[in-house]
Amino acid sequence: MNCPNGHLSTSEDYCSVCGVKMTADPEPIATSEPDKSQSTVCPKCQTTQLDSNAQFCENCGHKLNEVVPKGAAQIQAPIAPMPAPSSPEADAPHASESTPSDPSTGDPPLSGWRVECRVFKDATLEESTPRGAYESSTEIVLKNPVTQIGRSSQKRNLHPEIACDWDDAVSHRHAKIELDSDGNAFLVDLGSTNGTMLNGQLISADSPVKLKDGDRISLGGKTALIIHGPRSANNK
Repeated sequence: MNCPNGHLSTSEDYCSVCGVKMTADPEPIATSEPDKSQSTVCPKCQTTQLDSNAQFCENCGHKLNEVVPKGAAQIQAPIAPMPAPSSPEADAPHASESTPSDPSTGDPPLSGWRVECRVFKDATLEESTPRGAYESSTEIVLKNPVTQIGRSSQKRNLHPEIACDWDDAVSHRHAKIELDSDGNAFLVDLGSTNGTMLNGQLISADSPVKLKDGDRISLGGKTALIIHGPRSANNK
C-alpha cells in the first residue's frame, strides 16, 4: 500500500520508506494531559512526539535515533576561530620569489641588451638597397633569459615580448633571443615561414647565432630590429 507521501510501503502502520504514519486515524481521546517530562522532540523539526516510543517523527517522518528531552538545547557545531589578520611582513614576497634579475641566483644577468624595433614604409629591407625611412621606432629592454619574437594570437595564446603585429609576413612564432649566464645574446630562428636575416644574411633555423652591438635583424616585410649591446661589455 502507498503512504500519504506516495511511497510503496511494506508496513501498514508506518511507511517503511519515509516513516510517515500510514493512516490518519483519529488519536484516542486522552483522559488527562500527557506527561511532557517523558515526551520526546524530533531533532529535525523540533515537533513534540505524543508517543515517546515512536521510531519516526509524526510530523516530518525523520527517524528518531535517540530520545531528546523537551526543552533541551540543541548541540551546535563548533565555530571555527577567525583567522588572525595577516601582517605586512607575511604578505611581502619572499626572497626566493624575486625576479631572475639578481646575478647571485645564477640566472642570465640583465646586462643591458636592448632591441630597437623599426617599422619601415618600404617593403624591401635588403642590405644592398638604401635605407627607407621608418614610420616608428620602439626600444625594448631584454629582461628575460628568452625573448620571443613574432605576432600575437589570442586564439593560440601567443603573446611574444616583441610583437610585430603590424607585419603579416612575420610568423606567430618567428624567432627568439636568448641570454646565457655570461651575458651573451643569441638569435634563433624558430622555423619561420619567411626566414630571418642577420646583417643581410639568411640564418638557418634552430641554429643559435651570437649577437653583437649594432647587429640588424630583418624579418617580415617591413620590420627591422637593431641590437644595442651592453654599454660596459666588450662585444667582438
